[in-house]
Amino acid sequence: SPTPNTKSEKQTTPLQPQTLPPLKKNAKVLDKIIYAIRSLKSNHPKGSSRAALSKYLKVELDYDNPSAFKLALKKGVSNGTLLQDGQSFRVAADPIVHNNQESEEE
Repeated sequence: SPTPNTKSEKQTTPLQPQTLPPLKKNAKVLDKIIYAIRSLKSNHPKGSSRAALSKYLKVELDYDNPSAFKLALKKGVSNGTLLQDGQSFRVAADPIVHNNQESEEE
């Protein structure tokens, strides 16, 4: 039987890095959001949360404008580029990722 509290129990297989084209310097906020969603690759079928997207834009893309961020999310949903489910967003053109949470206990 496996011993409890071992770090080896939480082994995760690394995701194969998807090479995203570099973001243009003059990219629109919506383009940055799409880039963030695809970079985060949330395994949740709802997509990436608003908080995760905001944090990614601040940390990775050095972008911090909450009002423009909120407006871009709203615009993306209204024009069909993004799909919203609660406070989570995903790119409409991307396939839904189903994450099977079946734990394999031995």
